[in-house]
Amino acid sequence: MTAIRTLQGAISGLCIGLLLMGCARAAAPSYATHGAWSVACDNTLSCDARGFDEDSNSGAEVVFTRAAGPAARTTVTIYAPAPFARTAVRVDDRMLVLPDAAWVPAGDGASLTTDRPAAVAAFIDALRHGAALHVGTDAGPVPLDGMVAALSGIDDRQGRAGGRTALVQRGPRRASAVPAAPAPPVLPAAPTVTLSRVAQHRLMARARRMQARFIRAQHCAPPGDRMRRFLKNGVYGLDDRNALVIIGCEMGPYQGSSLLFVASRAPDGPVQPARLLVPVLDPGDSGDQGPVLTNPDLDPATGTLGTVQMGRALDDCGMQAAWRWDHTHFVLARMTLQRACGGSAPRGDWPVLYRSVM
Repeated sequence: MTAIRTLQGAISGLCIGLLLMGCARAAAPSYATHGAWSVACDNTLSCDARGFDEDSNSGAEVVFTRAAGPAARTTVTIYAPAPFARTAVRVDDRMLVLPDAAWVPAGDGASLTTDRPAAVAAFIDALRHGAALHVGTDAGPVPLDGMVAALSGIDDRQGRAGGRTALVQRGPRRASAVPAAPAPPVLPAAPTVTLSRVAQHRLMARARRMQARFIRAQHCAPPGDRMRRFLKNGVYGLDDRNALVIIGCEMGPYQGSSLLFVASRAPDGPVQPARLLVPVLDPGDSGDQGPVLTNPDLDPATGTLGTVQMGRALDDCGMQAAWRWDHTHFVLARMTLQRACGGSAPRGDWPVLYRSVM
């Protein structure tokens, strides 16, 4: 959990200036925790609410997902770490009725999914006053404390409260009163520019020289350290004026970090730490994810810069993000986040906080 709490301090900065394309139409992402449940909504107001026992490594999990807009359906999935029968799903001591026609099993038998409105409503009504959902005999239960608050969060953010399409805050308001989904920004590909080996060596040397004090302050391993061969290093042309310099820094038990700098390609031009903005989710966030990235990667064909930060080696919590260069800044393209570790959803399948069309 220490890694995730450290990560939370770096999650920040949505729509500062014009750095996030299309933000005039986008919504502000949000992430909230209610008991054993979290609810995340992205910049298009697509929302994800999920519950599981954070203290269990083999617990069941329930995930609700819903896009914004009047006609959007809710999808509910029940996950378990092992195959289970639909008759083995219970709320406290009561068996749930999950009709074959509505609930579809996965091929491995370890999940059930429905998007039928009547089935979703019946499922919520069966759970909202319970203490725990039990799936099979071996999986840990899903605590239901916080579920109603999390689903109410979806109703509030999507403008459904008091309406016929609300999950828990149901009322007479027509579905047509629900606002349309905000449009995601469109980010064109930005392929990197090929640099000669001489140019790469020159830019790397200049970055190390001009940012030597900053590099030392990050306690990076020296260039000859044997662990550095596992870290990302490289120089990439961003356009005809700028280059990205990635310098491997530290290697941990299952992931490593690198420092990122934007260097002018002009002789003796400046070298600055890369700024990588992400949404503000908590008061006091700085608005800048860079220039230290965990497991950074750059796709030369599209110019997409990515990072994956696992909260622990099980890959059941953490953050993923991607940016694209717009000739001035790195623009956020996608971000997912799961703060609590655990559950049975596919590894790395974390709630989306920001999306774009790429």
